[in-house]
Amino acid sequence: MSKFQRHLLGFLSFIPPLYALLIVLTPLKGMFREGFLENLTTTGLVFLFVHFLVFSLLVFLYVVFLVHLLSGSSPRWEKAGWVCLFILLGPFSLPLYWFLRVR
Repeated sequence: MSKFQRHLLGFLSFIPPLYALLIVLTPLKGMFREGFLENLTTTGLVFLFVHFLVFSLLVFLYVVFLVHLLSGSSPRWEKAGWVCLFILLGPFSLPLYWFLRVR
Protein backbone atom coordinates (compact mmCIF):
# COMPACT_ATOMS: atom_id res chain seq x y z
CA MET A 1 0.00 0.00 0.00
CA SER A 2 1.47 3.34 -1.02
CA LYS A 3 1.84 6.29 1.29
CA PHE A 4 -0.91 8.18 -0.53
CA GLN A 5 -3.32 5.26 -0.15
CA ARG A 6 -2.57 5.00 3.57
CA HIS A 7 -3.19 8.71 4.07
CA LEU A 8 -6.39 8.58 2.00
CA LEU A 9 -7.66 5.66 4.08
CA GLY A 10 -6.81 7.61 7.21
CA PHE A 11 -8.73 10.64 6.03
CA LEU A 12 -11.72 8.54 4.97
CA SER A 13 -11.73 6.59 8.25
CA PHE A 14 -12.50 9.77 10.20
CA ILE A 15 -15.64 10.63 8.18
CA PRO A 16 -18.08 7.98 9.54
CA PRO A 17 -17.42 8.65 13.27
CA LEU A 18 -17.60 12.41 12.75
CA TYR A 19 -20.85 11.98 10.84
CA ALA A 20 -22.24 9.77 13.62
CA LEU A 21 -21.38 12.44 16.20
CA LEU A 22 -22.97 15.08 13.97
CA ILE A 23 -26.22 13.12 13.83
CA VAL A 24 -26.33 12.35 17.56
CA LEU A 25 -25.20 15.69 18.97
CA THR A 26 -27.03 18.17 16.72
CA PRO A 27 -30.63 18.91 15.77
CA LEU A 28 -30.14 16.71 12.70
CA LYS A 29 -31.30 13.76 14.78
CA GLY A 30 -34.79 15.26 14.43
CA MET A 31 -34.65 14.36 10.75
CA PHE A 32 -35.42 10.77 11.68
CA ARG A 33 -38.62 11.45 13.55
CA GLU A 34 -41.85 9.62 12.89
CA GLY A 35 -43.38 10.60 9.56
CA PHE A 36 -40.06 11.73 8.11
CA LEU A 37 -40.61 10.05 4.74
CA GLU A 38 -44.13 11.47 4.37
CA ASN A 39 -42.94 15.09 4.58
CA LEU A 40 -39.83 14.63 2.45
CA THR A 41 -38.40 17.86 1.04
CA THR A 42 -35.37 18.57 -1.12
CA THR A 43 -33.28 19.04 2.01
CA GLY A 44 -34.45 15.67 3.28
CA LEU A 45 -33.53 14.00 0.00
CA VAL A 46 -30.05 15.52 0.08
CA PHE A 47 -29.66 14.41 3.68
CA LEU A 48 -30.74 10.85 2.81
CA PHE A 49 -28.29 10.80 -0.10
CA VAL A 50 -25.42 11.95 2.15
CA HIS A 51 -26.50 9.36 4.71
CA PHE A 52 -26.37 6.67 2.01
CA LEU A 53 -22.90 7.83 0.87
CA VAL A 54 -21.48 7.76 4.40
CA PHE A 55 -22.98 4.32 5.02
CA SER A 56 -21.48 3.05 1.74
CA LEU A 57 -18.11 4.49 2.76
CA LEU A 58 -18.43 2.75 6.13
CA VAL A 59 -19.05 -0.63 4.50
CA PHE A 60 -16.16 -0.07 2.08
CA LEU A 61 -13.78 0.79 4.93
CA TYR A 62 -14.88 -2.25 6.95
CA VAL A 63 -14.13 -4.50 3.97
CA VAL A 64 -10.73 -2.88 3.30
CA PHE A 65 -9.68 -3.00 6.96
CA LEU A 66 -10.89 -6.58 7.44
CA VAL A 67 -8.96 -7.71 4.36
CA HIS A 68 -5.91 -5.84 5.67
CA LEU A 69 -6.32 -7.42 9.10
CA LEU A 70 -6.92 -10.97 7.94
CA SER A 71 -4.14 -10.96 5.35
CA GLY A 72 -1.57 -9.82 7.92
CA SER A 73 0.70 -12.04 9.95
CA SER A 74 -0.57 -11.04 13.39
CA PRO A 75 -1.65 -13.74 15.88
CA ARG A 76 -5.20 -15.06 15.82
CA TRP A 77 -6.06 -13.57 19.22
CA GLU A 78 -5.11 -10.11 17.96
CA LYS A 79 -7.24 -10.54 14.85
CA ALA A 80 -10.15 -11.70 16.98
CA GLY A 81 -9.68 -8.69 19.25
CA TRP A 82 -9.81 -6.28 16.34
CA VAL A 83 -12.94 -7.93 14.96
CA CYS A 84 -14.56 -7.58 18.40
CA LEU A 85 -13.58 -3.90 18.48
CA PHE A 86 -15.05 -3.41 15.00
CA ILE A 87 -18.31 -4.90 16.24
CA LEU A 88 -18.44 -3.16 19.62
CA LEU A 89 -17.19 0.32 18.71
CA GLY A 90 -18.70 0.52 15.23
CA PRO A 91 -17.44 3.42 13.14
CA PHE A 92 -15.33 4.72 16.03
CA SER A 93 -13.00 1.74 15.64
CA LEU A 94 -11.95 2.71 12.11
CA PRO A 95 -9.65 5.65 12.96
CA LEU A 96 -8.24 3.62 15.84
CA TYR A 97 -7.39 0.71 13.54
CA TRP A 98 -5.92 3.03 10.94
CA PHE A 99 -3.78 4.82 13.52
CA LEU A 100 -2.49 1.67 15.21
CA ARG A 101 -2.19 -0.76 12.29
CA VAL A 102 -2.25 0.90 8.85
CA ARG A 103 -0.32 4.11 9.44
